[in-house]
Amino acid sequence: MSPGGVRDLKERLLPLRKQAEITDNWLKIRLHAILPGLMEREGIDM
Repeated sequence: MSPGGVRDLKERLLPLRKQAEITDNWLKIRLHAILPGLMEREGIDM
């Protein structure tokens, strides 16, 4: 990869904190959207 290519790649990547924030938000969505139905389907009560 050329030095300019590395620079371009760095500009397109998000900082680790922002990546973690996006991942955490997706996990929250999955937790609230998928888990209740899955627990009900499997007969797990809380």
